[in-house]
Amino acid sequence: MFDWLQENISNNKSVAGEKELNEGIEFYKNRLYYDAKASFILAKDKGNIEAYHNLAKVYYKLNNLEKNRYYLEKGVEKGDAKSFYYLGKIYHKGIGVKKDKERAEYFYKKAIKKGIIEAIEAIYQLYHKDREKLTSIIKWYIREAFLHRDGKMMYNAWLFVKDNSFNVAKNQQLSFKCFEKATDYGYKFNKKENLEMAKEYINTKNIKYMKKGLEILNNFQISNKYINDIYPKYNFNIKNEFSEIPEEYQIEHEVYILREKYRQFS
Repeated sequence: MFDWLQENISNNKSVAGEKELNEGIEFYKNRLYYDAKASFILAKDKGNIEAYHNLAKVYYKLNNLEKNRYYLEKGVEKGDAKSFYYLGKIYHKGIGVKKDKERAEYFYKKAIKKGIIEAIEAIYQLYHKDREKLTSIIKWYIREAFLHRDGKMMYNAWLFVKDNSFNVAKNQQLSFKCFEKATDYGYKFNKKENLEMAKEYINTKNIKYMKKGLEILNNFQISNKYINDIYPKYNFNIKNEFSEIPEEYQIEHEVYILREKYRQFS
């Protein structure tokens, strides 16, 4: 459901044992679980915290659920982001333990704070029949994004504010704030998203916001091909159909027309 969410860079900074970790991952992919286990143990012993959740995955495949949970708990102690996620999953699904929604939520939230976006989808599955609870978690995530000052978290918060499938109020001011903070914290919106927000700012008819919209439009790079060939050929009002314009130039065309139309607010 949340395929539009952007995953944060993992908080795990360890590089020790990286060679052994990568070897273990290759063994795991090829279903050589005992070889994978040996490599992950070497990586763990060298201080690579990502080895913990990978070891847990191996023990799951070997049907040793006790060791599976043991290494996830050890990974959590070490601060391994995905260990929080997988530990949440075993309490969510009841894998070797009694199902416990509260514990699952606790570990999923910890994983989200560490940038594991799969945990948001997991929380959706945990509470998909409880819209009130799910909405409260989405609001929690938006608050966390502001607290963490993280560009990708802010971007996801922006998407949630815009998503009509939740009871998170469609608040234009909040949408603007999430967009601006995501940009401040280093997130790079794509051309389509920037154009969408520029139009939202302009459509407020508020001079302050219209200027922000024009600022976004003015940051677009318009190609010489568009200026010299496309614009002279398709110079018509923005309300006309865009179907005749080559698809790769439609965003540039709309940006250029809007810039010309609202130039006086720059």
